Amino acid sequence: MTLNQIHSNNVIGVPLDCHTDAVLGDGDALISQNKNCALAVFVADCGNVGLIGDNGTIAVVHCGWRGLENQIIQKTVNELTMTGANEIYSVIGPNIGPECYEFGEEELNRLILLYGHKARSKTADNKASLDIGYCIERTMQELNVSMVFKVDDCTKCSGKFYSYRHDATPKRQAMVLYFN
Repeated sequence: MTLNQIHSNNVIGVPLDCHTDAVLGDGDALISQNKNCALAVFVADCGNVGLIGDNGTIAVVHCGWRGLENQIIQKTVNELTMTGANEIYSVIGPNIGPECYEFGEEELNRLILLYGHKARSKTADNKASLDIGYCIERTMQELNVSMVFKVDDCTKCSGKFYSYRHDATPKRQAMVLYFN
């Protein structure tokens, strides 16, 4: 299952009777209580998070700066909690690092109000930048979500991942979560 990612805070629930590969609509997070169901989001430089509830509910989240501003992770974790999950675990995929992510002051200031001053960083050439990884980690800590695994490599400069900002590639990584 996947969705048409639109840089929003729309969380789409996978219907319990849905057992086919499908694009389920416009949004940036999928949540499912279905066993044997794979969920996927695709990213180049944006953040991506897999969430696993202790009740078997899973979710995947595409979180660029707009999603972070609109609190897509918080909304998804809240929906996981509403399914009865008491403990939630996360897997955090790669995203563009602050050393490569020059960012506008107006938008950066709005995100600092939500995530604190450590969301602001500097690029390699000393320009203002956003630290997406920090914003995701802070969110996990504030929501008491345990981080099981995190990829710290920058999608743009590590050479390990697809990066739109590196070479305008249309290729993407996938965050895929499957629970059986």
